[in-house]
Amino acid sequence: MQIVVNTLAGVAFAILALSAWSVAGYVLAGIVLVVVVWRTWGGLASTNVAQIAVAAGLLGHYRHVRPHATVALGLAGGFLVAMLVVIPALAARVSAAGIDADNLPGYRPDRHLSRRIVHLDVGVIGMITLTGVFTIGSWSPWPIVAVGALLSLFAGVLWRRAMLHVNGGARRGDAVGTALQRYDPAFALYFSAPDDTEYHVEMWAPYLDRIGKRWVIITREPRSFTVLSASMGPAVPVVYCPSAADLETAVTPGMHAVFYVNNGALNADMVSRQRLTHIQLLHGDSDKASSYNPVTVIFDRIFVAGQAGIDRYADNGVHIPRAQFDIVGRPQVESIDVADGPIREVTDKVVLYASTWIGAFNDTNYCSLPVGDIILTGLLARGVTVILRPHPYAERHLSTARRLRLLEGILAADRARTGRRHIFGAGATTDRSFVDCINAADALISDVSGVLSDALYSNKPLAVTNMTPTPAGDFEEAFPLAKTAYVINGDASNIDAVLDELLGDDPHRQDRRQARIHFLGDFDADNYADAFVSTARSFTEGPLTEVVAPPSGYPPQRPSSR
Repeated sequence: MQIVVNTLAGVAFAILALSAWSVAGYVLAGIVLVVVVWRTWGGLASTNVAQIAVAAGLLGHYRHVRPHATVALGLAGGFLVAMLVVIPALAARVSAAGIDADNLPGYRPDRHLSRRIVHLDVGVIGMITLTGVFTIGSWSPWPIVAVGALLSLFAGVLWRRAMLHVNGGARRGDAVGTALQRYDPAFALYFSAPDDTEYHVEMWAPYLDRIGKRWVIITREPRSFTVLSASMGPAVPVVYCPSAADLETAVTPGMHAVFYVNNGALNADMVSRQRLTHIQLLHGDSDKASSYNPVTVIFDRIFVAGQAGIDRYADNGVHIPRAQFDIVGRPQVESIDVADGPIREVTDKVVLYASTWIGAFNDTNYCSLPVGDIILTGLLARGVTVILRPHPYAERHLSTARRLRLLEGILAADRARTGRRHIFGAGATTDRSFVDCINAADALISDVSGVLSDALYSNKPLAVTNMTPTPAGDFEEAFPLAKTAYVINGDASNIDAVLDELLGDDPHRQDRRQARIHFLGDFDADNYADAFVSTARSFTEGPLTEVVAPPSGYPPQRPSSR
């Protein structure tokens, strides 16, 4: 589809650029650039279309300043369009050329072709820049044509190499298989998900490392292969399996268990290998529908943080035998600081506002960003310093990205006026982890998400937004974590009353202490992650032969229903 779009756009722009109506070309190029920006926020951008748009505008203006250079400009435009069509096709061929691996001892991946494709793309950008320079100088376009011819020749050579790369897939598979068998991993983490969700793997990697055995990551998408290869470093091999057949090579005789962090459709390709023990971790513990998905029953074991993780399935009509569950805590919370005093005694309060995204479906849209300005206004009126940390997916959609800009503007204006050091943008996301943010805060406002469960460990005051059609009286039953928090109406009409409790007497303080065991397990704070590590290790030492009993003291009493 990307090639078709690029081709049609390139032909249209070439016609307009070489016509007498160059102004129309500029207008169309501008419209396309706006659309590309919108698609970028929606996660569906094509950089090539943007490059074609820019090139078309430059060629249109070039045609205006040098009306007798039609032939040269036509050739330059043709070379550009050809390369911008070839580049994504080359990348697609390389990424689909069979199994590959990185960070795997004994296997040296061939990255030369991928790097050369990047070099070609840089060359095209350079050609477009050169076109702009020559347009300003009103110089002859023939040097640009020469550059385009050389780049096109380079693209042809790369295409030939790509064909050889595809044909060499069998040899590469044998090399990866041999290296994997020598490495002999005890377990794997299997990952298939949309782009920019690699953090689901990264949040579990440190704890899988603590198992103390060799392991690998098996991924099905080229983007996650590239990202995880870089983020894991040399310590963890990453294996790319574009097809289900490639899994035959990735699964070695000494592998006993496979961990999963989501309920992706392609999980079925791996779960069908019955010799292995398949363990679902998920990537967060929350009252969202994804935390009681009926599909989870296909896994041999389901790791949950506390008894609430088991009850959640039964309470929502999903019947899974108790023997499939293991209560292991939520190891990612081990570094969260626990509050040692009431919030009313804190002088300069800091509140973390951690909103979620709009979800994949309308019935899982718990995002409060549409009323975020009301929430921030209420906080700022009380002299609170705010940390604004949205879900990573918030930037992928135009509506929520626009709301974020509005909220950041509100905080920036207040910072300029009062000097309060609000944290937002990169300062609250890339520069700080969630744990850093919750440790710096005295209270949390969030939506229905795993953030609320993790923050429960801190015993700091919590507020949750009800952005669902569920009536206020039924919300706590539908979303039990809300029993430990102060509920903000979907229109934020009760924000003042909620903030009075959240930042004042905090009547739910004792409820949170009881609920923490129910939701996050009853484990020693100094060795909290050990429960996960020891239980996970037990499944990496051989085939599943017996049910592991839950920790003593389970199930605990349910927390107060307040």
